[in-house]
Amino acid sequence: MAVYLAVASILLLLALLEVGTRRRWCAAIALIIVTAFAALRYETGFDWISYKWIFEEAPTVVGFLRGEPLNPNSDLLVMEDTYLVLNSVVRSFTDNIIVLFSLISVFTILAIHQVTGKLSRSQCLVWLVYFCLVFLAVQMSSIRSAISSSIVLIGLMLAARQHPVSGLMTIGIATAFHSVSAVFLPLPLLRNWRPSGKFVLLILTVGLVAFGLGLQPTDPLIDFISPYLPSAIAAKLISFYRGLEPTPISMGTYVLILGQLSLLLVFYRSPSEKDQRDPALIIAIWLTIAMVSAHLLLAGFPAVWNRLMYVALPWQIASMCRTDIFTRLSVAAKRFIVCGLGSVSIAGLVYFLVSPASLPFIPYRSVVQVWLTGDPGDGEERSLQWYAIVGNPFTGRLER
Repeated sequence: MAVYLAVASILLLLALLEVGTRRRWCAAIALIIVTAFAALRYETGFDWISYKWIFEEAPTVVGFLRGEPLNPNSDLLVMEDTYLVLNSVVRSFTDNIIVLFSLISVFTILAIHQVTGKLSRSQCLVWLVYFCLVFLAVQMSSIRSAISSSIVLIGLMLAARQHPVSGLMTIGIATAFHSVSAVFLPLPLLRNWRPSGKFVLLILTVGLVAFGLGLQPTDPLIDFISPYLPSAIAAKLISFYRGLEPTPISMGTYVLILGQLSLLLVFYRSPSEKDQRDPALIIAIWLTIAMVSAHLLLAGFPAVWNRLMYVALPWQIASMCRTDIFTRLSVAAKRFIVCGLGSVSIAGLVYFLVSPASLPFIPYRSVVQVWLTGDPGDGEERSLQWYAIVGNPFTGRLER
């Protein structure tokens, strides 16, 4: 656990130094830390073992051209063909899954850094919140979601710069890596339409009533939107999410709902006409509405709203730091906000690290440790234990 808290503490320090000084080296150091942490991990995280299994079964490009299937085990684990092709390309050069993970980490983290850097100069704060709340779940576990969410962010930046067609096409590419990214396709078209307060109030009212009554309308929502989606995306949505049993709503979910409502208030309270017309902030508002709705209507389905959060969170924090409300604050006030937001985020990280779900993450192990000691650790054993706990359907196939 110590290494995770050490990284979070360094990011907090960098975020405090970045305020008022605009020292770009702070952001550069933060980028190096988070990139190295993800790219050099070894057998750490939720799903690495299933991705490794799929990678080892993948054909090379030559084998694929000869007719070998991209995913011989599609009956057990469905993945998008675009990701499987990436697997096949990397497999043509190496049998080491670490190379694939490292390449993906470098690309996705650089993409997030570039996008958030164009939104605001508070990149260290973005990385602090992102690392504490979603980094472990996406960058060290949901590999396809990491790729797709970073591409979606690029698409949203293109849309915010008034290139909606390019933004739509880019998000379309993201859906080829993870079909859930299709939910972001409307955003380039909404970039100049700031939703009214009455519309937001209506959404919140419906969501709060459903939340209060304990309604979790996942299946009806899937049935409603599936006919409007491409057949491949609709099929995966139905096969993976329909019939999914809700999990108990945790204290962390309540805190996230409160956080989303607070961000929504910040975006709407800005008196600046520039802010009210800023496409980046309008997109942030739509992302926040989507997150609030997902938390309220699908509170017991983190597998659904987590994937929205991978995109929303970095854009929201960078956008918050872009508002006139934030930029006009004194240095002391900004540092107070950084400390408060950073403390809450680190508390969220600790909340996860002390939970049973942290089993595949503790202890963190890096490639460097393995090279120096020759000890691969027990990452595979812990991952299999976690799969057994959650009832993964192909655990037996992995134990071989």
